[in-house]
Amino acid sequence: MSPVQSQFNGELLDAMRRGSDTAWADAYDMLAGDLRSYIGRLGAQSPDDVLGETMVQLVRDMKKFRGSPNEFRPWAFTVARHRVLDDARKRARRPVEVELLDEDDLATTDGLLVEGPDLARLSEVLDRLTTEQREVLWLRYALDHSLDQTADITGQSPEAVAAMAHRAVRRLRALL
Repeated sequence: MSPVQSQFNGELLDAMRRGSDTAWADAYDMLAGDLRSYIGRLGAQSPDDVLGETMVQLVRDMKKFRGSPNEFRPWAFTVARHRVLDDARKRARRPVEVELLDEDDLATTDGLLVEGPDLARLSEVLDRLTTEQREVLWLRYALDHSLDQTADITGQSPEAVAAMAHRAVRRLRALL
């Protein structure tokens, strides 16, 4: 089972439940990139730390997971969402001081500036959506989750998710 599998199946989940390091490594390889992106989009200050906490939680709660192989990925995103919310609550209790960079630092720091007016405009427009609308758009269109999976992750009904996605897309079109 060592080569990374493209999706979760019963054999992989059984091996994960037994505590197979190889199975967990394969699961990590399948999930980490998308989870890290999702966690970052939700505003986690340190996406890698929250990803680590998410994976620890998945391992710890694997015996409680009763879903099918197709339900594991959405469950993982739900766990990640809860870890991000916990992280936000923790940061709200303990504000962090941030060192501000001046214009010269920004011009010479690799990776901080993204050039191109299209990305800047898109970022500006996305900031005008609600946090929930951005999350639904990210899950549905960037990570290609189904309507039901997105509903499970966000704790909303599929109808509410569909309506929110529709309103968000309509607002994006109007703003662009």
